[in-house]
Amino acid sequence: MEANRTLRLVGSVLGGLALVLHTGAPPVLRGSDHHATGSLGFVVKRTRNMAWRASGHTNAELVHNLKRLGLIESPVVEKAFLAVDRKYFVPVGRPASVSLSTPSTSGQQQQQQQHMEPSASATAQVREASAPQPPAANAPLSVFPGRQHEERDEFAQNDPYEDSPQYIGYYATISAPHIQAMCAELLRSHIGRPGARVLDVGSGTGYLTAIFAKLGEFTLQLSDATEDIAAPTPATTRALLPRVFGIDHVRPLVEASLQNIRLSNPELIDEQRVAFKADDGRLGWPEYAPFDAIHVGAAADVVPRALLEQLKPGGRMVIPIGPEGGDQKLVAIDRDETDPSKYIQKDITGVRYVPLCDLAYQWQGALNADTEEEEKL
Repeated sequence: MEANRTLRLVGSVLGGLALVLHTGAPPVLRGSDHHATGSLGFVVKRTRNMAWRASGHTNAELVHNLKRLGLIESPVVEKAFLAVDRKYFVPVGRPASVSLSTPSTSGQQQQQQQHMEPSASATAQVREASAPQPPAANAPLSVFPGRQHEERDEFAQNDPYEDSPQYIGYYATISAPHIQAMCAELLRSHIGRPGARVLDVGSGTGYLTAIFAKLGEFTLQLSDATEDIAAPTPATTRALLPRVFGIDHVRPLVEASLQNIRLSNPELIDEQRVAFKADDGRLGWPEYAPFDAIHVGAAADVVPRALLEQLKPGGRMVIPIGPEGGDQKLVAIDRDETDPSKYIQKDITGVRYVPLCDLAYQWQGALNADTEEEEKL
């Protein structure tokens, strides 16, 4: 029954493409990926009872607890989560009053279609700003504009190191760390391919986008990818590093993502290893397709056909599937390398995500929308 339900969800968008469903216990990835994911079946069975239990007081403590509970298994995943401090990506306290320019109607669409990368002068400012400074001067979350109601403090309850979803403004959330760790483990071997291209749909504040970039870097450091190069140079080595493309339909979050990464891991911007744009993530980013790995951070009733088509043969997509407020499953979809018309779907675990929708729907379901904030989108 469950397999038939999922088949209907995905099959309706596949048309003539073949889909093979693998269900049943244990939900462990097969073949070469088994080593990468280790005892994933055991992890999946336990995650329903482990949410909130990986919380810590620091980023290092959070990562330690995720590893202790078996949610982080690979050393490179652990290293990536340690390298990207979550505090830069979760707003805490009253949002600062920051002016984000709103383009004219005629120029807005053009700006949304361009990926955002820093200028040389901006990079120089980032290096200066990233030097150790007093907390007040180095507050990474000042990039979050929010509602201006004085009686409200919409981020007061946020804790970047708590293992739970956190509100990031604009009626959006960042997923709990234990789910993000699971997604990183599922995609690790694909992100670590030399020259991999990775798409992060619903990139929010840029946290997993940065994680994926560092994960690919650390994976390649342990591989023999450069052994065939007679005299590897920094340029040739950088060419092997993955590029991660983050896409979100909330433009201020896209702008915030760049600022967050400039504070957290400025080298990712200096070397153009991450790029962002404001657009409908369900359409993917065809200019940079195909992608070795695709991560989707919101639940789809039906897997978007554009994302399936942009997945590289031999690539993997991790996406939650299911109706808003109903039964949802995190699934891994592998595109067959020898027969690209075939997609193999594997159920991972039950989840609860916000819906993968357009911007209008997101605002329609929001209560007490602030007109001034809405105009910034």
